[in-house]
Amino acid sequence: MQEIRQVAAAIDLRVRQLEAQGIKGPAIADHMFGYMAGLQRIYDTASDETLIDLSRRYPGFHHYATLMEALSEKNQAMMEAGTHPHGDLPVLPEPIKLSLESCWRAPPNWNAAINPRWIPVALPTTSMNSRG
Repeated sequence: MQEIRQVAAAIDLRVRQLEAQGIKGPAIADHMFGYMAGLQRIYDTASDETLIDLSRRYPGFHHYATLMEALSEKNQAMMEAGTHPHGDLPVLPEPIKLSLESCWRAPPNWNAAINPRWIPVALPTTSMNSRG
């Protein structure tokens, strides 16, 4: 139960951050790939009562869950109607799905993940072509 609350709180926080940046509606999903597995884990393990409680406590979680449900329903309707733009793609094998899921959860800074001593260097803000 504690893990479920932590995932819901993390989703809530990220959704609120995105909305504060002006990202709204379906565009939120584009920024939340790393949270899809956590949301699915909550769906798979939480009771209806727990989902209701999480939705009340964490409005950002509720917003994201509702958005993903609507996108899923739209996706399914397009598949059934034969109008899905990627309907001919095969289903990925489980090992590949697991690899992709681990990539989504990886730190956004790959260099730091590979080499903890790596220090980011600020790049110049002017381009090479702008020299006079």
